[in-house]
Parts: sequence; structure tokens; C-alpha cells
Amino acid sequence: MSTNLIQQIILSLLGGLVGTIIGAIVGGFLTYKGSMNAAKKQINYLYDQERKNREYAEKRQKEAIRNSLKIETQENLDLVDEKSQMVLLSTEAWSTYKGDITLFSAVLQEELIKLYAEVKRYNSILKDTNALYLNQTGRNLEMLYTIRQEIKKKVIDFCNSVLKKLSEE
Repeated sequence: MSTNLIQQIILSLLGGLVGTIIGAIVGGFLTYKGSMNAAKKQINYLYDQERKNREYAEKRQKEAIRNSLKIETQENLDLVDEKSQMVLLSTEAWSTYKGDITLFSAVLQEELIKLYAEVKRYNSILKDTNALYLNQTGRNLEMLYTIRQEIKKKVIDFCNSVLKKLSEE
């Protein structure tokens, strides 16, 4: 065999080897790049799906809170509007959801806080009125009745305002 032929065989083998190595590197790089793009797309899809799930859950929670507060406010409005009844107003929904009112606008949050402060004052005066009624101290009873009437007007105003704002939001 001639040296020329041996050189050609060696060059062909080296060329094939280098080509294989370069092909493997390029193929590996392209596979890596494709895998990374696919992983990024999947991660972005999962983030979007999680964000949509959170938004949906938050929307449902806001709806449930709004409905509970709306029902309780309407109930309190009906109770406070009764001429003959002296019934404590409900604060169950407020007790449950007052930590979650940040889902609502700042204006509605303020209205809810004011409403339930007045409800608390109304209930307190009502309890004092009932206690004085049992002790039959008439002069103090009339004073508490007057105060209760003033608070009752505020409760009615706040109830109407909150009901309107809850319907709008």
C-alpha cells in the first residue's frame, strides 16, 4: 500500500470522526435548546394556569363574602326598621369576613367598618336598655331610647349605603 493511500484513509477517518463529533455537538446543542424552550413554555403555561385558578378562587371568595355581607346587612335593615321589635342586630358575617374586606374598594371597606361600628353601638345600647327596663329606671330608659333612635338612623343610612355599594361592586 502506498503512503498516499494510507494518508487518504487516515484523513477520511479523521474527517469522519471530526464530522461526527461536530454533528453530535450541534445535535446535542439543538436538542438542549429545544428542551429548554419546551420546558419554558410548560412552566409559563403552568404559571398562567395557577394565576387563573387563584383569580377564580379569589373571585368566588369575593362573591361569597359580598353575598354574606349583603344578606346580613339586609337582615339588619329589616330588623332595625321594625317598629315594635328590639332585637340585637347580626354581626356573624362581619365577624367571619372582616379580615377579608380588603378584596373590596377602599370606600366600601370604610362604609362596612362604619356600619358595623354603629351596629355594635346599637346592640350595646339595646342591651343597656333591656337591663334598665328590667330594673325599671325610667329616666335613664328614656335617655337610652333617644340615643338608640339616633344610632338607629345611622344604622339605616349605613345599611342602605353599604347595600348600594355591594350591589355596584
